[in-house]
Amino acid sequence: MKMGEDPRLILWLTLFFVCGLIGGAAVVRGMSPEHSAELAGFLDLSLAGLSTAPPEGSLLARKAWVQNLGFTLLLGFLGLTAIGVPVVLALITWRGFTLGFTVGFLIAEKASAGLLISALAVLPPNVFYIPGFFLAGAAAINLSLRLLRGGRFSFPLNWWEQVGGYLAVLVMALALVAVGGLLEAYLSPGVMRWVVSRTYG
Repeated sequence: MKMGEDPRLILWLTLFFVCGLIGGAAVVRGMSPEHSAELAGFLDLSLAGLSTAPPEGSLLARKAWVQNLGFTLLLGFLGLTAIGVPVVLALITWRGFTLGFTVGFLIAEKASAGLLISALAVLPPNVFYIPGFFLAGAAAINLSLRLLRGGRFSFPLNWWEQVGGYLAVLVMALALVAVGGLLEAYLSPGVMRWVVSRTYG
């Protein structure tokens, strides 16, 4: 199997991401009551803070962009290294793990309210985040494999053409992630406040 083929790269990334999702959800089920109670208390404080003192959307957008655009750029940088393949796969797995843990914990602690928050606040940004990460990750793995096959210094004649195409894909990935950041900043807090008011108000 050649991982340099884009459809297969996406398949591999999906597999690792899903493994991370399952792992994150499994960790929620295996948490001790003490850890669950501690995290539940932190979650309650966060939800209460959204109702009493809603954060500014611009601040949330900057935070979301710093975190997620930075993650995307890290994936892009790894494509220029010989160690890009395993590190990219590990990072994609980690993103799946954090999402699986977040959704699993919300549902475990808040039941139907957690399900609503997951579906209406957590999912929409990730509809853009995940394809963006997959695009950047697939391009990074592809370029890293080309680097390994070409040798450290003996690049093929069309190397700069490949880099140009790589950068174009990376820009597309960054655009998707930027949209996800806007949704996380301006949609998700409002939805969470609405769910909390409907459920606990």
